[in-house]
Amino acid sequence: MMRTLARVLLGILLLGWLPAEASPERRALIRNGTLDTRRDAIVALLSPHAGVTCSGTLIAPRVVVTAAHCLRNEPLHVIVGPDPSDWREYLVAIEQVAHPAWNPLTSQNDVAVLLLGQPVATARPVPLGPLPPGAGEQGASVTVVGYGHTHFGEGDPLRREGSARVVHAGDTRFRTEPAPAQVCQGDSGGAALSGVEGGEVLVGITSTGEPTCSDWAVFMRIDAYAPDFLEPFVRGVDGATTGERCFPGTVCLEGPCRPAPDEPALSFCSRRCAADGDCPGGLVCEAQGWCVHAAPSPGALGARCGHDAQCASGWCARREQAPEGTCTRHCSPEDATSCPAGFSCQEEDFGQARFELCRAAGPGGCAAHGTTSPGGLALALLSLVRVTRTRRGRGCMDVTTNTTW
Repeated sequence: MMRTLARVLLGILLLGWLPAEASPERRALIRNGTLDTRRDAIVALLSPHAGVTCSGTLIAPRVVVTAAHCLRNEPLHVIVGPDPSDWREYLVAIEQVAHPAWNPLTSQNDVAVLLLGQPVATARPVPLGPLPPGAGEQGASVTVVGYGHTHFGEGDPLRREGSARVVHAGDTRFRTEPAPAQVCQGDSGGAALSGVEGGEVLVGITSTGEPTCSDWAVFMRIDAYAPDFLEPFVRGVDGATTGERCFPGTVCLEGPCRPAPDEPALSFCSRRCAADGDCPGGLVCEAQGWCVHAAPSPGALGARCGHDAQCASGWCARREQAPEGTCTRHCSPEDATSCPAGFSCQEEDFGQARFELCRAAGPGGCAAHGTTSPGGLALALLSLVRVTRTRRGRGCMDVTTNTTW
């Protein structure tokens, strides 16, 4: 009885969302793709008040990864099956966590995770994997999957698949062009998959695209977010040890999940201590008697980083060609509070322009380095924008990034 009632309610939602002219012929079409009946780990995200709005991918029995712009101020429901109106499983997300550096204005770090109230029983999680080496230069092929439209504003939310070609790969994002398929509205948060021996791995999350759903799309790179965000979240569901990242839904095995003293946007599992020797290697006992990372905490201002996604601020500044850099943020010399204790706001000359940066007290410096990330608006907005912005970092930055993505 409850299952029947749920189907009726879902049907009402979908009817309000679908165009009146939707037909059975369109049901089997993605934009130059086909209906996907195999990949039940690619799921639909349903808002109780807006119908199917996004897609996601099961990466652990109780964890779905999606785009941060898909999160809403209400619990999201997760639907398993190629047709949301005839679902195989229907679950509710009990926690929604966006990447700490998610920026809705630039779509940077457009990654989020959902923790389900119970594990999915009818689908196997998709392994995480890297983009193939040289994917942008070699035009690597990826399979895109989601519950989006076949054209802007057209088509019902069935799971569809198709092939796209990678044409550019940055540190945290990559861009595709149709080959011949193209993602569209509703595919946000869906999957870009790469074939490997024995199956497929998840290499990207659909983030942005252009309005006609015919030219290009941008995906967040899974390999940029797996080590410091996705994998700690998945581990924490089963239990995380002292010093590991923690999130809403994390089970810390030895104590509470506590915000880092130097970066409230980041939290780590902790335990009680009386001295440094009571804490695991690399951690210290702070004044209140909790084990914490010695400053800077991983991802906090001043911490070492490889790319922007590893910093709570969203900015990793590194020397030209250097493998590592430093997490930083912009500041204002007129505002004494724009840098935390131990840092000062310093103006530096980069030839074409001067910038104000939070610098750790003491000597140091670095040269300009480009970690270009494409801008754009979320597919949920579906507006083409020309992004002209200045990227600032602790001694290194892109002077100007002027990109249409």
